Amino acid sequence: MGDHTSIAWCDHSWSPWIGCTKVSPGCLNCYAEARDKRHLLEDVDHWGPGKPRWRTRDWRKPRRWNKSAGQLERRPRVFPSLCDWLDPEVPIEWLADLLAVIHDTPRLDWLLLTKRPELWPARVYSAVHVRHHWAVDWLNGTPPPNVWIGVSVEDQERADERIPALLHIPAHIRWLSCEPLLGPIMLDRSWLTGDSWETPIGRHMDWVVIGGESGLQARPCHLAWIRSIRDQCRGAQVPVFVKQCSGQRPGQQGLIPDELWNIKQFPESDRTEFSRRKNSLSKTAAILPPAERSGSPFEALSVHA
Repeated sequence: MGDHTSIAWCDHSWSPWIGCTKVSPGCLNCYAEARDKRHLLEDVDHWGPGKPRWRTRDWRKPRRWNKSAGQLERRPRVFPSLCDWLDPEVPIEWLADLLAVIHDTPRLDWLLLTKRPELWPARVYSAVHVRHHWAVDWLNGTPPPNVWIGVSVEDQERADERIPALLHIPAHIRWLSCEPLLGPIMLDRSWLTGDSWETPIGRHMDWVVIGGESGLQARPCHLAWIRSIRDQCRGAQVPVFVKQCSGQRPGQQGLIPDELWNIKQFPESDRTEFSRRKNSLSKTAAILPPAERSGSPFEALSVHA
């Protein structure tokens, strides 16, 4: 975990803590859990409800990367790969510390992935009240410019559950990780384009990653599923990154033909004006406790006055 990573779509992997609880079929063969138990960071189980998470030690790494990023042609992408940043079993002080690190590293793009997007308002609200800082602006509709917010959607049921919640989170970049892809997924066109009265004005997906499962127990990923998502995104002009076939080793092309494997697209790098237009809110209000907000499919996600 650190300066180099085998994850093809990011530059660094760094996790503020390790551990999680399985919540859906995509979690069954969790590589992070297997890695944790293989390396025996502590003689304690960090996986499951009520199990203590393990706070990692070197929180200075992201700041070092940020310092050297000014010499690079492209903004480095950082991915916390061994945790879910919205895990409700993590001490809220740890989340407040993570948000502080993100704020202090403006030259890095943070790719935050979750299976729990519905917890965003309550968790960030609690973190703000532990340590009052910049995230209050995020709750009031102004997203951090260096954060890409994504959700894991391994099948149709998870797509239907998580994507609407993601669309209600203020963000400059929203993305989907269709990995491990366990079945066909039909993406509502409004999720890709924002052209629907059912979604917040102008909010849509900016990027989609597709990949099969890796590991000894890898479940199959059919090429037709990958092609279907590629075609849906192409029709909506949403960038796609085809990451891997299913198999024992991560990052392998396997049976994926070159015409799919060579798709390694990213969101536009210069996105300031695009994001400002896409994420503009008609009017924002003072921060409200989650229980006092309404107006979205998920209680506490709307901050419109």
